[in-house]
Amino acid sequence: MPSILAKIGLTARASFLYSQCWNNAAPSQSLVRFFHSSQLWCVDSAARKAKLRERYANDPEYRQRKQQILRKSRAKHMPAKRSQHIQEYINNPEYRETLRKLYEARNEVRDKEAVNQGLAILYRENRNNFKQKNLLLNNLMGSKWLRRLAWETHEPLISEDEKVPAVCASCNFARSRKLWWRRKEIDEKSGKQLLDCHSCFCDKDWEKALPLGYRGHVFGNGTRLKQPDWENYPPSAPSP
Repeated sequence: MPSILAKIGLTARASFLYSQCWNNAAPSQSLVRFFHSSQLWCVDSAARKAKLRERYANDPEYRQRKQQILRKSRAKHMPAKRSQHIQEYINNPEYRETLRKLYEARNEVRDKEAVNQGLAILYRENRNNFKQKNLLLNNLMGSKWLRRLAWETHEPLISEDEKVPAVCASCNFARSRKLWWRRKEIDEKSGKQLLDCHSCFCDKDWEKALPLGYRGHVFGNGTRLKQPDWENYPPSAPSP
């Protein structure tokens, strides 16, 4: 019987529950107990998945490991297809427009209220620095003097008019963004300058995501960023 159950996709735990219910009770009672046990198993599985999702949201090291595994898997199994998609996305405006319409159609199917509530929770609880990353982005897009500041490892590239398609060197995803972060160090293998999306740039090191002279600043605490003394800027060393 376990072999039959395995063929139809039931786990070893479900097989054990089935055998116990079948051997120790009448057939009708066995079926009732079996389905009841299956329901409990599904509840346990849902609880485990919810716990993993919570850990992914709150544990940076666990999230980073999962992302690395995902990137390695994608790089291994879909290199040719992904390369073709990236080239089409960057060089073909019609392809980008088609994808944009598909994403909009998908978002219409989703429960927008639930999505907005989820984003509000991320913002309010500042999970994974969500609030700070968004406020830094808003300040950069709305303040021209802030763009003149210096960063330790990157420099911001901002488009005023339309989103610019590019590939993030960290997550290896093709995206369209008005803000890209260009690495100051040139890639040794390709000899090219690499770009990071805003999320990846902030996730690497939040302190380095802040401009020189403004380390430790907390957005949203009532203290606004003030222009520095431009004659003595940037400081000789990163501020603590």
